[in-house]
Amino acid sequence: MSTCSYIFEGPDPDVILRAPLQPGSDEFKDFHVHKLILSVASITFRDTFSIPQPPRHPLDDTTLDVVQVSESADVFEPFLQLVYPVDPPVINDLRLMDDLFRVADKYATKGITTRLKERLVSPSFLKDDPIGVFTIACRNNLDEEARLAVPHTFTMDVVSQISEERLHAMTAKTYHHLLTEHAIRRKQLISAIDTAWRSFDPQTRCRCMERLREKVQIHVYGTPFLYKETLESILSLVEQFGSCGSGGYCIKSFGRSSFLPSVMSRIRAL
Repeated sequence: MSTCSYIFEGPDPDVILRAPLQPGSDEFKDFHVHKLILSVASITFRDTFSIPQPPRHPLDDTTLDVVQVSESADVFEPFLQLVYPVDPPVINDLRLMDDLFRVADKYATKGITTRLKERLVSPSFLKDDPIGVFTIACRNNLDEEARLAVPHTFTMDVVSQISEERLHAMTAKTYHHLLTEHAIRRKQLISAIDTAWRSFDPQTRCRCMERLREKVQIHVYGTPFLYKETLESILSLVEQFGSCGSGGYCIKSFGRSSFLPSVMSRIRAL
């Protein structure tokens, strides 16, 4: 959804851009705009305005040139709001965001693309739909934005929980990229656990520590990432093991204060 107080019906326009209300619709919405502003923002518009326009329709009651555009009005209006030096549109829909990237690329408006990139990786989008952000970033070759989106997908099961809508929006290459990132992170987590395990003298390792390590590995292998629930279940394992009578080197007295925090610190470093 996009809202803005600016209305393209000012008294001093010199061209009308006419957009269909819906794709393929016979109903249109006219935007009274200024060639100078659009020509500065877009090479495509500058070239378009340099070409003589066809004669106006006899029923048109305007003396201005009318340029037909193919984008639907609900997409073209927020695009124009981004071009003009007015308050930007409120963009709360990733589908609109995707459309605006496409329109910005078509009309070669690099400044608009930069503003869209900043909005794409806003905290709200990354929190609510990181898969959608990642997909749009990959489609538009936005490497940095895709990289920022990846960690936000680690709280999701990207095999069973991803929606059909998101799968249809992805190419096979994009989905493979996402699965690869998750596989790499799982390997990093297993490595972090093993590194913490090896940091302890073998003589001080008890069976409780070994069992905890095994349990942690099972949890990590079984999920794309360490969910909050997974971390809580690992902590509860520490409580369950209790003392094993190994001279003070059990999980409860030794591992809880050393091994588990060592693992967690490595996980946070990732």
